[in-house]
Amino acid sequence: MILSVVVLGGLAVLITGLQAWPAVGGCLADQSLLTLAVGLPW
Repeated sequence: MILSVVVLGGLAVLITGLQAWPAVGGCLADQSLLTLAVGLPW
């Protein structure tokens, strides 16, 4: 649990540093609702 928080936090910092949030949002917006509902809850 703690490891996943550290990994996701590090990923968020990396994405923010690269200013890539618009690309991430665009990638998520291109997915179907079913794909997001099944794939994101890990």
